[in-house]
Amino acid sequence: MAAFSGWRFNTGNNTLCAPNGESSQLSTSEANLLKVFVNNPNRILQREQLLGTRDLAATDRSIDVSISRLRRKLEPNAGSAPLIKTVYGAGYLFLAIVSWPAGDADTAA
Repeated sequence: MAAFSGWRFNTGNNTLCAPNGESSQLSTSEANLLKVFVNNPNRILQREQLLGTRDLAATDRSIDVSISRLRRKLEPNAGSAPLIKTVYGAGYLFLAIVSWPAGDADTAA
C-alpha cells in the first residue's frame, strides 16, 4: 500500500482511497501509471518510461489520456494542489512524498 498526500493506493488490487475515505477502482492503465509514479516520486519521467513495456508509436496519445483520467481522480477540485505536473519537453513529475506503511499486505510493485 502506497500512501501519499492523504491518499492510499493498494497496488495489489488497484484500489485508490481518497483522503475523505472514499475509494474507487482504477483501470489497469491508470493503476499501472500510478504504480510507476509512486515508485518514482519527485522524478521527471519521460513518456517512454511511463509506457513501460508497451510498444506504441511516438504519436500515440494513450499515455496522455491515462494521465488526464488519473489527474481527474487525484485532483478533483480546481483548487487542489496538483500531484502530476507536466514538464514540457521532458515528461511528467509526480509531486508527492510516498510512504509504504509497514505491515501492509501488498508491497511496491
